[in-house]
Amino acid sequence: MNAKLRVLKITNPDNSREQIYVTPVNRVVRGFYQYTQDIKQYFASPVWIPSFSLALLHLSALSYAATFITFLLNSGISLPIITIARAAGSVVEISTQLPVLLSISLLSSTSASPSSLNLFLTFLTLFLPLSLSRLGLWTYDLTTTQLVQTLHPSTSLSAFSGAENTFIAFFELTQHVCGIIWARPEDFVWIASVGVGSVGVSAVLYAGWVRRVRGHLVHWRWGCKGI
Repeated sequence: MNAKLRVLKITNPDNSREQIYVTPVNRVVRGFYQYTQDIKQYFASPVWIPSFSLALLHLSALSYAATFITFLLNSGISLPIITIARAAGSVVEISTQLPVLLSISLLSSTSASPSSLNLFLTFLTLFLPLSLSRLGLWTYDLTTTQLVQTLHPSTSLSAFSGAENTFIAFFELTQHVCGIIWARPEDFVWIASVGVGSVGVSAVLYAGWVRRVRGHLVHWRWGCKGI
């Protein structure tokens, strides 16, 4: 056996006093303080308005989520139709060709029954606009991500993304709370109104930010002055 291992080690009591024990309460306080600093940095960023506008869109229940699907089922729309519409919406997020082809094939059918016509009208008035809105949402999501990566400092990008996800989770939670408050199918109009209002506020915020940054909202190519 190594003789050095058997030597009694004397510790300095002054060094032990310098070690500060971090209690769980201190960790919570430090975490909350860091969280508030991240929120301050978030609103100090030049791209917080596009990011917040994107998070605000998650307040809308007009998507293929639990609240809207429950309303459709209670309204008498069968689950297979909802499943097909949701699958079509996923495809529309990549390309808008599928809904157009389905519409043409249904209209050109000479042996269309009343049930197929009702299915087409339901798809045309409800599911097609909803699917197209997903295309716009993903386009705006990619645009905002590019703006954040370009204009926000890379040293605090993770903190900015964390604050953005916090607002997204908050608005999603608010959406579910609205579903609890207006639980009856006939009250879904209020949930839809909140969603439409959130989209309108998001559009106004983003349009105001674009006009403030670029000096105009719409830029005409042929020498006309932007507005």
